[in-house]
Amino acid sequence: MAWYAEFPFPEYQPAGMDIPTTVANSSLCHVSVTKFMQAHGFERSDPERGERCAGVTADVCKFTVQMLNQFADSGTFETTLTPAAIVGDCMACHDTAISPAHGKENCYECHGDPHA
Repeated sequence: MAWYAEFPFPEYQPAGMDIPTTVANSSLCHVSVTKFMQAHGFERSDPERGERCAGVTADVCKFTVQMLNQFADSGTFETTLTPAAIVGDCMACHDTAISPAHGKENCYECHGDPHA
């Protein structure tokens, strides 16, 4: 999921379109596509939106196959990506029964800085 949050989608360009890329900073699809549309001025009904989603799907499939092949070849799986540094700060307080949070992403992306 960290890879998805950090990857400049789409790498794969379906339908021969030159679709601009964006980094979501989130593993959530609706955040990813919304940031894309806002960054490049696309509307929900624009064909680029659907083609971008197709490209994202292809990129995720490619990455998944690469991970599976690596596991098949080596018999092991190593995590190479880690949560954003800010996660540790947030979880210092929000990893308790009083104020639980289960995310491992940059909370500020959606929630802003609650301490500002």
